[in-house]
Amino acid sequence: MPELPEVERARRLVLAHCKDKTVTKVHLPSDVTGVVDSKLFKHCTETDFANAARSKRLVDAHRKGKHGWLEFSDDVNDDDGGNTHASSSSSSSSFVLFHLGMTGSFSVKGVKPPEFVEFTVDGSNWPPKFWKFVLEFNHGETCLAYTDPRRFGRVQLRTECPTKSLPVKALGFDPYLEQHIPKETFENMFRRRNAAIKSVLLDQSVAAGVGNWMADEMLYRAKIHPEVKACDLNEEALMNLREAMFEVTNVAVENNADSRRFPSDWLFHNRWGKNQKAKMANGEKISFCEVGGRTTAFVATRQKKMMNTIADAKKRVTETKKTSSKNASTTTSKGKREEEPVTAKKVAKRAKKSSGGGGGGGGATANRAARVTRNAIKSAYFLFK
Repeated sequence: MPELPEVERARRLVLAHCKDKTVTKVHLPSDVTGVVDSKLFKHCTETDFANAARSKRLVDAHRKGKHGWLEFSDDVNDDDGGNTHASSSSSSSSFVLFHLGMTGSFSVKGVKPPEFVEFTVDGSNWPPKFWKFVLEFNHGETCLAYTDPRRFGRVQLRTECPTKSLPVKALGFDPYLEQHIPKETFENMFRRRNAAIKSVLLDQSVAAGVGNWMADEMLYRAKIHPEVKACDLNEEALMNLREAMFEVTNVAVENNADSRRFPSDWLFHNRWGKNQKAKMANGEKISFCEVGGRTTAFVATRQKKMMNTIADAKKRVTETKKTSSKNASTTTSKGKREEEPVTAKKVAKRAKKSSGGGGGGGGATANRAARVTRNAIKSAYFLFK
């Protein structure tokens, strides 16, 4: 499924080739087949969509999380030569809001289409296979196609900026656009969630744009087990997660979501297909489980359940206190024994014990007893001298 980096790539593709150009024609499959697509367009019709884009200038392309939108303006005049210029009359804006679903993608005619691990975008035909609409700019100067084999993508229309209405309004912070988020705010967002950290990361009201592969990569780099509850993570773990979140997002976006350019030590390269023999580049075994209904990849030797949790921190503190208390007790007892005075009575007692308690034992025993007694007397003499 296209995640934040892939949607950002789509946004940049549109801007690079279509900005400030005017839509002169909208092509729809129903023009050829006569069958209207009632699934792609949400709360609007194909006709509504065509009217919202046709004869409009593309002003900008925006994104938040996995949602993107094209901003159009009608402040153009179109002459027969296909040139456009600003109209003197007041202009109005319209917005085409899109979500790429699981296999949605934008491509530009004559430009190599983007590549995905889980699906392929047709680059041999125009319009591409599984195309859902084509926007023709400046009488064919540029053509932008939207394709979607599995048809989970959605297109909606807005007359005001989509950030003011659902679903964009309900999104959480964007880990690429909002990296200034305070550490305390970040920590509190996760601290109050009594669910597996993997599920929380996939919640778009928390971190907009984070999908399955991104969440796995972030947790791997932060050394956090995907099944640990978010509320159980200690402060150090949450700060590690924050750092890993921004690192993974930035690297993926800076490389234009081209996985071939991702670091070789990323989990991304070996996590696909639930291969039971999958390993990291360093030989670590990759394990799989299901969290929140999503296949999850992790490295058990690196991501341990009790690691970086509040319970683990408390356990370590308790063990440290017990060890310190035991050492202190041992030192005190030893000190007391060393400071205890040696009395004449104790000397005699030790001598008696060494002599065998005064019992029989022949000449050898008597001689040993005599020697012990003489030594005891000498010790007592020097003690009380």
